Amino acid sequence: MIASVRFLKNDKCKSSNVCMIWKFVYKYCQRSEVCKKVFVSLFGDVCVKRLRCRQSYILQEITPKDMRCIGNTKRALPNKDVLLLNEHISSFPVSVTHYSSCQHRFLPSELDCQKMYAMFRTKYPNSPIIYKYYVNCFNIHFDLSFGPPQIAICVKCEELMVRLKSPYFNAVAKRVAEAKLQLHKCRSKKYFNKMKATREECQNNPELSGLCFD
Repeated sequence: MIASVRFLKNDKCKSSNVCMIWKFVYKYCQRSEVCKKVFVSLFGDVCVKRLRCRQSYILQEITPKDMRCIGNTKRALPNKDVLLLNEHISSFPVSVTHYSSCQHRFLPSELDCQKMYAMFRTKYPNSPIIYKYYVNCFNIHFDLSFGPPQIAICVKCEELMVRLKSPYFNAVAKRVAEAKLQLHKCRSKKYFNKMKATREECQNNPELSGLCFD
């Protein structure tokens, strides 16, 4: 947006003697003179109050000051406490899904924000960080969830894990289930490594195309 000033009488900076000309710049740097109502309708974030502030700055020939981050900062947390919070959340083991098109990072299903915050308070009892700030930091700065998503669960893995944890199977059956689980994981790892290599090869060579059948 462009604003120019045209003085009507005696070149005095009074609102009654000054006419503001608002111009709209569109393609090929062409300018078109518009009225205030049209100018406000063209820009949704511009209101009449903002135009009046703009007009006063032009008349007084001053540059507006940036007042952001100059308010009351007494409630701001020290940087060392924020770093401790980030380090504490990053210290938990993170797992990555293998049965989805995009990677999904998640924490163990036994954890939740309340347990993690209780551990944080135990480790840093003098920290001023409250539970609400802890949860907000976790949700905003960490793309994590608790437990794997349902689409990332392998039916074969779940079946063998149930056999290993079940008290109704003897030691021999559990050893057989554990051997099958390790073999299944090795096969799935080989499959995904091959699929990843094929995807990279197709991306580097435009003459190739890959097909995947599950």
